[in-house]
Amino acid sequence: MKRATAFLLLYSLIFHFSTVNAFAEQIPKPTVTSEAAILMDADTGIILYQKNIEERLYPASITKVMTALVAINSVGGETGARIEFSEHAVDLPPYSSTIYMMAGDTLSFTEALYGLMIASANEVANAIAENTAESYDGFIDEMNREAALLGAKNTHFVNPSGLFHEDHYTCAYDMALFMREAVKNPVFVDAISKISYEIPPTEMQPDVRPLNATNKLLIPGGVYNRDYFIGSKSGYVDESKHTLATYAEQDGHRLISIVMRADKSKDYEDTIALMDYGFGSYRRATVLDASSVVKSADVVMDPENHKFNRGITLYAEEDVEGDYPVCVSEHTVNLEYNIPDYVAPPIQTGELLGTVMVKYQDIPLKEIGLYASESIAKPEPTTAALPTAAPVKAEPETARYAEGFSFGFVGDIFSSLVSSFSPIQVNPIYPMIIIISVTMIIMVYLMTMIIHGRNRDREKELLKYINRGRKK
Repeated sequence: MKRATAFLLLYSLIFHFSTVNAFAEQIPKPTVTSEAAILMDADTGIILYQKNIEERLYPASITKVMTALVAINSVGGETGARIEFSEHAVDLPPYSSTIYMMAGDTLSFTEALYGLMIASANEVANAIAENTAESYDGFIDEMNREAALLGAKNTHFVNPSGLFHEDHYTCAYDMALFMREAVKNPVFVDAISKISYEIPPTEMQPDVRPLNATNKLLIPGGVYNRDYFIGSKSGYVDESKHTLATYAEQDGHRLISIVMRADKSKDYEDTIALMDYGFGSYRRATVLDASSVVKSADVVMDPENHKFNRGITLYAEEDVEGDYPVCVSEHTVNLEYNIPDYVAPPIQTGELLGTVMVKYQDIPLKEIGLYASESIAKPEPTTAALPTAAPVKAEPETARYAEGFSFGFVGDIFSSLVSSFSPIQVNPIYPMIIIISVTMIIMVYLMTMIIHGRNRDREKELLKYINRGRKK
C-alpha cells in the first residue's frame, strides 16, 4: 500500500512538472540580437523579458519620448498654443532630421508634436523646449527631473532631440519607464501612432508640408507591420546604432518594448519577436490559493501579563488569479503580510484582522484580507473587591479540634512557623504533609533498627546455646 501511494505521488509530481514544462516549451524565449532589450507590461510594470537593461547606451531619437512627455505635461490641455522657432532652434548639424522650419515660423503645439514624432524633426524638438519651459536649459533640467521621478537610475539628458553627446545616455529599463508613463496620455498615443500628416502653410513657408513616417512597424501592409502595434518611435545615430521604443496592444494586454544598439532592420525583428513572445505568454493562473494562507495573530487576554496571550488563526477568503505572464506563478510571487502585533478582544468570526499583499518583481499585484477564524469574548475583569472577613471568635482550646481532621499540637506548631514567614504565600497543608511523611519514614527506620537489633541479640543467644550443646 505504501509503495502504491508513493508511486502515485511521484507520478502526479512528474505529470505536474511535465505539464508546466510542456507549456513553457510552447513559448520559447525570443532570440534578440540587439545589445539591450526589455519587454514590459504597460499596466503592471512586470518585466517579461530583459537583456542588459541597465547598460548605459546612447538613445538617439527615442529621446523624443521624454521630450514629448515633458512638453505635454507642461502645456496641459493647451494644445493649440503656438510654438515659435528661433535662430537657435533651427541651427542644426548637417544631415539632421528636419522638416525645414525657418526662424520666425510658428506651429500649433499639436502640429509641432506631429513633426516631432512622425518626422523626428530636431528643430521641432528645440523649439518645443524653448516654448514650453522658461528656457531651453530649463526644459533639459525638467527632462532629467522627470526621469528621476519615474525611477530612472542610468539616464542623463543634455538635449531634447537625441543628437549624440557623450553625456547624453539612458538604458533600456529607464526608457521603458518613460514610455510606460507617456502612453497613459492620449495626446501622446495619438502623436506616436500617426504615420502621416500635412502641416499647413506657415509664416515663412507658403506650401503644405507633408509628413510621412519611415517606421516600418507602423506602415500598413509592410513586412514588419503587425495588427497589435499602436505606436513606435525610432532613432539612429552612428554612435547609438538603431534604437526603437514601441507600444502594442492585444486581447486587453498592453506591452512596451525597447531595443537599443541594434543593427539595421534587427530593431524591427527583435521588436516583433519580443511582442510575439509577450502576447503568447499570458494565461489564466492562480498565483495564490486562499487555502494555502495559514497565519495567526496574538490576542491579548490580560494587558498586564502577556503570558496569558493566545493565538487566533487567520484565513483568506479569495484566491489571487488572473491573466498573468508565464513568469508569474505561485512559486515566483512574494507575500507581504500586514498583521498587527497584538489584537484585543472582543473578536468576531470573519472580522478583518490583517492583509496580505501579493508581489512579483516587487510590483504589487493584489491585496487580500485576512479574517478571524473564531470569536473570542472580552475577558471578565479580575479586580472586583473581595468580601470583608468577619472577626474570628475565640474558642476554647479543645473546641478547635472538635470537628473534622486536625493535626493537633503539631498543626499549631507548624501554623505558627508558617505565620512567621508571612510574605511567602504558601498553603500550610502541603508542608505539613511533607513533614509528617518524613517523620513517619524516620519512625519506621528507627523501629526497623530496633527490631533488627533485637533479632541480632536473639541470634547470639541461640548460637551460645548451640555451642554449649556441642561441648557437652
